Amino acid sequence: MPQAPHLGDINNFQLLLQLLQDNLEWPLEDYHLDDLTFTYDPEELGLKEEDAVQVRSIRQLRPLVHGQPWGIFFVEFEKKKLPVVLLR
Repeated sequence: MPQAPHLGDINNFQLLLQLLQDNLEWPLEDYHLDDLTFTYDPEELGLKEEDAVQVRSIRQLRPLVHGQPWGIFFVEFEKKKLPVVLLR
């Protein structure tokens, strides 16, 4: 079995899920990727058209328990430089 990635090595959603499952023991192994996430279009989240073209994909990990007050989002950008203003 491959070793789970370190936080700094995560560059895709599959590696994030592997880290959460293997290192943090989150119960994710019995789910398919589509069952674990919500997928959003940039427009759904209110991004301007000129900003939306910089976003390749947006996924949110579904809450693991009812009433979970926080969420995990994985935003993949077209460029390698993180547009901090866009995240705000």
